[in-house]
Amino acid sequence: MKYETVMILWHNKDPIYSIDFDPCSNRLCTTGSDNDIKIWSFEKNKQTGKIVFDYLSSLSKHTKPVNVARFSPGGNLLASGADDGAIVIWRLNTTIPLAKDSFMKEQWSIVSILRVNTDAYDLSWSSNGLYLTSASTDNSVQIWSPLAKICNQTIIEHTHYVQGVCWDPLGEYLVTESSDGSCRLYNFNKPPPTGKQHSSKKKQQQKVSLANVLTRRSFNINNQNSLSNNNNNNNNNNNNNNNNNNNNNNNNNDGMVIDSKKEKENDTKDEQLEEKEKEVKVQKDHAMFYDERVTTRPDWSPDGSLFVTPTGKFKSNATEKYTSTSYVFARGLLNKPIFHLPSNKPTIVVKFNPHIYSLKSTATTTMTTPDTNNSSSTTQPSLLTLPYRMIFSICTTDTIVIYDTQSTKPLYIVSELHYAPITDMCWSPDGSILMVASEDGFCSYLLFNNDELGSIVAEDDPIYPPSMKQFQLFKQEAIINTKVEQQQQQQQTGELLTKRKVVAQDNQVEEEEENATTKPQQQQEGEEEEMQQKKQKTFEPTPNSTSTTTTTTTTTSSNEASTNQPKPKRRIQPNIVITPTQ
Repeated sequence: MKYETVMILWHNKDPIYSIDFDPCSNRLCTTGSDNDIKIWSFEKNKQTGKIVFDYLSSLSKHTKPVNVARFSPGGNLLASGADDGAIVIWRLNTTIPLAKDSFMKEQWSIVSILRVNTDAYDLSWSSNGLYLTSASTDNSVQIWSPLAKICNQTIIEHTHYVQGVCWDPLGEYLVTESSDGSCRLYNFNKPPPTGKQHSSKKKQQQKVSLANVLTRRSFNINNQNSLSNNNNNNNNNNNNNNNNNNNNNNNNNDGMVIDSKKEKENDTKDEQLEEKEKEVKVQKDHAMFYDERVTTRPDWSPDGSLFVTPTGKFKSNATEKYTSTSYVFARGLLNKPIFHLPSNKPTIVVKFNPHIYSLKSTATTTMTTPDTNNSSSTTQPSLLTLPYRMIFSICTTDTIVIYDTQSTKPLYIVSELHYAPITDMCWSPDGSILMVASEDGFCSYLLFNNDELGSIVAEDDPIYPPSMKQFQLFKQEAIINTKVEQQQQQQQTGELLTKRKVVAQDNQVEEEEENATTKPQQQQEGEEEEMQQKKQKTFEPTPNSTSTTTTTTTTTSSNEASTNQPKPKRRIQPNIVITPTQ
């Protein structure tokens, strides 16, 4: 594995808030606090083995920092959300000519602009590209038809900022995570059949319904029973000791003094144990997620069988302290996590590798216990019984941990890449590059060779899951759907233009008719005015001599004044040289 912090002024040294790869090309987009979206190209240098980035374009429309930008599954659209409450849908426009003095190599045009009440914090496309979900700081989630500029549904069920949204790759579930310490799972319901043919103008809109709310986790019963049993045993031992002491004191009634300190110590121990028992009885569960102090962005696995939620916290019983973790949920068991992955700090982002990999041969690993320092040869347990492996990365503000579904131990742990907190990360379409963005204004990448992560399972392999094939079909549908929507928009704009042309032609014809009717009237009026002027000239008296002398004097004075005034300077004309073409 190679890693490097790319020393490029990605956003003029301003913080970078999100980063995303185009799934269908070698493009990369970044957003930052400079209110712009930057488009980059990337390519691996065969000689040095490093990734070379090239600037392509800047998308400027937002008036406040851009929090997120996400490419559509088909790769032909880009959605961006900012603090100004605008969600802008962009499309690469190859028909616009580039300016000669411009540094940009591409031109992107705006397809549509959607509006939310407050800051747009996160975005997620559906697999078929028809829907876009936005998370806002007004505790709401909106589901859009982005090209049609329609908000299909607004969900206001969280009680704090909604910071993360993620669509199921199979299009059945939607996960939202909020600063109120809850994770909500929604089911995407299909419209009921009515038996009537739907018109092309009025389509039934699909809406989501709440499937589950994840806020608290119950303690393990075995741990609680063991804790209560230990407390009961301690109480029984203390009671036995107290009874023995009392018997000894009763037997020795010949002036011996009872030690009051021991009695006080026993009493305090009993009180502490009683308090612990009360806590155990009262606290049967604990909060699963942190509050608004931590950002969060969950993610689904590429086959749709798992989803991982960051920003989790865990403790096995009521007396323990919280530890940071990330919860892993299975598609068939949505009400509780199947396991969790502890971390030294609260986790903020989870990203799955877009490919699945073949299983590795189970090798024995030596583990050393801290008490005895004796090494024992054990096999690494598998997290899930799958015929393939899925790789995913989890990051805190300063550490990146890479796991796979075959092992409980992480594959890689990378820390201290940046001087400021990490904000986002993403995997390249081929699964060999993991890009990381930070608030220090720089981006880093982790580059894996072909054999480091394992061999990718091909689509024609028997173990290749049908859900992945379905997801590939959804990606193709996304391209088709966006093209169809584009054609419909072009038809609508063409119809509007034709209507405007017809209206303009009608107005022009009316003006010509009005002019044709008004011209003879104007000619008659003009002829009458000429006749009246001629009559007035015939009856005017001849001018006298005095008037002529005055006029001549005035003209001469004006000529003298003009001769006395200095002549204006001649304006210098530029020299134009035309070079003949060879």
